[in-house]
This record gives sequence, C-alpha cells and structure tokens, in this order.
Amino acid sequence: MLRAILDFDDYDEVFTPGAPMENGRFFFGRDQELSDLERAIKRRGHHPIVIGNRGVGKTSLVRQAFTNQGVKSVFVTCNSRISFDEFARNTLEEIGLDISSVEVRDSAVRSFEGKGAPFGVGARATRASKTDTTRKPLWANEIDPWTFYRLLRKHPEKIVIILDEYDVVGSRKNREFHGATAELIKTLADNSLDCDSRLVVVGVSHSAQALLGRHESIERSAREIYLRPLRREDVADFLSQAEQSLGFEFLPQVKRSIIMNSGGYPYFVHLVGLECLDAMTRRAGEGRLVEMVDYENAMRRSVQRAFRSELRKYREAMLKLGEGEMALVRMLARISIDRGVTRAELRNRLKKNGVNPGEFNDMLLRLQQERHLVYISRNKDEVRFADPLMAPFLRLAIFPKRESLDRDQLELFG
Repeated sequence: MLRAILDFDDYDEVFTPGAPMENGRFFFGRDQELSDLERAIKRRGHHPIVIGNRGVGKTSLVRQAFTNQGVKSVFVTCNSRISFDEFARNTLEEIGLDISSVEVRDSAVRSFEGKGAPFGVGARATRASKTDTTRKPLWANEIDPWTFYRLLRKHPEKIVIILDEYDVVGSRKNREFHGATAELIKTLADNSLDCDSRLVVVGVSHSAQALLGRHESIERSAREIYLRPLRREDVADFLSQAEQSLGFEFLPQVKRSIIMNSGGYPYFVHLVGLECLDAMTRRAGEGRLVEMVDYENAMRRSVQRAFRSELRKYREAMLKLGEGEMALVRMLARISIDRGVTRAELRNRLKKNGVNPGEFNDMLLRLQQERHLVYISRNKDEVRFADPLMAPFLRLAIFPKRESLDRDQLELFG
C-alpha cells in the first residue's frame, strides 16, 4: 500500500507502468468514467463493460472504483486458456464459499478375539463400525452459469466480480467461455431481485459487442464505459502532483516532451517518467532535476521495454520494414497525435516525398495484411496503428534525434 507521506525514494510507487494506479492522489482525468462505473453498479441489473485501447488505464479505473469502497470485490485476471469453470471456482474460493462437499461413509469392520488358538478354534468374532470422512469437489461436472449464480445467491453480501484482460481469451479460441460469460450476465440481470452481485468485464476493444461477441440477450444489461486517452491537462496535473509529492522537478522541456509525446496514454507517462528518474539518480546521485540527458537515456530504455512487453508482437514486423514502409510508418506516427489520419492525407503527405499513389496503396496493404501494423477503417477512409499505443513509442524512437526512421533506430525494437 502506498504510504501517505512520500519521499523521493518512493518514486517507483508513483510511476507504476507495471501495475495499476492505487493511490487516488495521482489519479487524474477520469471523474466522469468513475461516476459512470459507480452509477452502473448501483442500478439494479446493470453490468459494466470497461473498454479502451491498451495502456489507457482501464484496470486502474476499476481499482479506484472498487478498492476500499465498502463493496466486496474480486479481481480475476484472464489468460488465453481460462475456462468458465476455472473462473467460477477461483471466484467462489476468493469470496470464501466452500466449493467442496463432505461425504461420510460408515463401514463395518470385522475382527477376531481369542487366545491364539490354532485355526481360530476357541476364538469369537466381533463387529465394529468405522466412519470415513472425505471431501470431494462440488459437482463432478463443470460449474455452469446457472450453478454459479445459485452459489453467488447464497453469499450474504453483494459481490462485484471484475473479469480483467478479457480480450486475451480470444473469441474464436474460447467461444464457450464468452457464451457462458454472457449467460451469467443475463442470469444475474434477470434475477437481480434475488442476487444483486455484478460482473464487470474489462478488456481492450473498441466496443462492448466486439469484446463480448454478439449476444443480443445482454444488450439491455451491459453498460459500455469507453476510456479515451487523457487530455494533456490531465497528464500535466499528474506530473505536477508527482513533483510536489516526491520533491523533484522535471526540466520544463522534458515535461513538455512527455506530455506531447504521450498521446494521453498513462502507461507511456508512467514508463517514461520512471525511466527518467532512474536515469537521473544514476547520473546525479542526490540530484533532483530531470534534465534532457536523462530524458534521452530514458527514451531508448522505454522503447525497448515497451516492445518487449506490451508491444512485443509487433517487434519482428518493425524489424522487417522496407524503406518505403518505414517512411509510411514514420509519417503516420508524426501526424497521428491526438487525432485520426485519413487515407488521403497520408497519401498526399507521402506524395511530396516521391511516393506515387500505386506504391502507397501497395505498402499500406502490406502493413495491414502482412505486417499487421496498421488498421484501415471499413470505409477505407481512416488509417491508424493496429495498436494505438504504438504511436507514442514510435514518436519517441523516431523524432528526438533524426528526421528519418533508419536501421539504427530500428535497433531500438530489437
């Protein structure tokens, strides 16, 4: 737990790229979303679906909403192999419901008493009873949504179950899990007078329907809460609060660079901020001013770390880019700050650099279909990175030193 009074050595408890934000003092820009989430939980039959891009702060939002708020909450983090039965059993164990049953069996025990007479002659037989008590799993079959609901109904308190990283399950890979989750939401909504427990689903997606699949039966119960990137003012407020609480200072140019390059993604801000402070302590020891040299050292480490964790599946594709594809990626990263980019705008920008429309179309299709780096909207008008979190890290890699994305810079992703 974060201490109420902080000193500079606590900076890795404030800048937390690897964990959700726990302390409300450093949580900015989400008042409306917090209000929407808390309102949905209070209204009978509503089950929030929290969505948004990677690194935008979804898990931090639900932690702020349900940690130390007087409501019993259970956090379950999904993985690619999770089953509904595993999810149900983990949740029931977490809230203290015994998911095993007792089997008591009485059996007769035959024994002989005597004075050792040969062949039992002169001995007499006696009977006694023995009781065996064993525990076995509750229900030999897997726990289905209706059984899960009945067990939740037995709990004396309202339970809020947060199913985090739901997108990693994959709709094609585990349709049974998605179907069972939707059925649980419907069952809880239909029987909310008997059981007021709620399910909060959290995942990377652009819509609740895309995350959960097409389940019309839950449309009236699912309440979509979409997290957009933070405003620049919110990022600035977080950095200022960190400076004040920890007793250090960013050089104004460094602070502006973090705010402008972040694109409003808290993960970027936390990672670059943490690396900046690490670099400053290595350089200056007891110094308390983050200078441009610290920011430049932090830049390389941040890009490498991002492409080895959150963006690792794109690293190989980045290393295979041709020169024309490099130019297109560079241009998309440059002009996609805080807004979408139309296909026509991107084509016209590259045309000035000598790329003809035919070459542009071919490269764009390769980046979409083979490299899986970009996304083209259905009406083929807007172009963006497949994972929007790529944009701030690509800007960090490309623009501080040189005006072109070359092989030396691509080493940042290796």
